[in-house]
Amino acid sequence: MDMLRRSGECPITYVVELLSRKWTPMVIYYLMEGRLRFSELQSFIRDISPKMLSDTLDHLIRHGMVVRLVEDGKPPRVYYSLTEKGRDFSRVLREMEEWAIKWGVNKSIKMKRDK
Repeated sequence: MDMLRRSGECPITYVVELLSRKWTPMVIYYLMEGRLRFSELQSFIRDISPKMLSDTLDHLIRHGMVVRLVEDGKPPRVYYSLTEKGRDFSRVLREMEEWAIKWGVNKSIKMKRDK
């Protein structure tokens, strides 16, 4: 840890930069339940535009958090799923959720899965 501080590298900065996009935590949150199609994600995250969802998924794919899966068929079906790295990170989101609830964040704003 001291070596990272001296070199100017901070692992927390990487996480903050990863999460700094508005929709990133919510996309990961919904994918924690399993693979979803683009339209399913968009229906769960009602205020996100298709372009923003596409950009967010691309961002998460570039960071190795999400994988795009294509199933053969007519038409092919495309799903998004968390990678091992993304599933491991989902523990962090659960901890953040628990912290927010514990310290008095209004429970009505807690993200809900509308399945």
